[in-house]
Amino acid sequence: MIALPPALQSGLLRQLLLLSGLLLAALAVAVLLGAILVITRHPPPAIPPAPSTLAEGSIELPAPTPSEDAGEMLVRPLFWNTRRPEPEAGPAEEPAPVLGPDILDNVRLLGVFAAGDSAGIIINVAGQRQRLMVGEQLQQWTLQGLSAAGANFVASDDASMERLLPLEHARVKPERRPPGQIQEPATADDSPE
Repeated sequence: MIALPPALQSGLLRQLLLLSGLLLAALAVAVLLGAILVITRHPPPAIPPAPSTLAEGSIELPAPTPSEDAGEMLVRPLFWNTRRPEPEAGPAEEPAPVLGPDILDNVRLLGVFAAGDSAGIIINVAGQRQRLMVGEQLQQWTLQGLSAAGANFVASDDASMERLLPLEHARVKPERRPPGQIQEPATADDSPE
């Protein structure tokens, strides 16, 4: 018998070694038995299909009906990689009649204001500032509403004609100071009396 170190001579460790050896032997027997069964067994015989499933049947399709889309399908086949969207053949837009110079061409939107339910804009027309409330008219244009982009006008005689007067944002130039100089906030003592 092999002499075991003193640490392995306890009863519990000896039983664990014996149990692991038995499990390893059982695994080897199972693998060997499985290999023998695979080699010696034959697969089951194939079952031929029933003759009724192989018999030809006649298929009657309804007669094709001419369709207006059939020609389109031949011209633009569905699964071809060269297929392009159908060209939109909408009615040609009529050019808007030229009525002369438009007042909004010479108007600059300077600001937007709102208080409660009333809102309006401040505009510069020919060098003069004016206030215009929502719903008021400026010649042939009526101020319809305000948006983040500017003021929306609609023609008084044709409600389908709309125009957006963009809001010009003010550009503030930063004050130039020598590097390293920091402006201190004004205090109550610095204010003139």
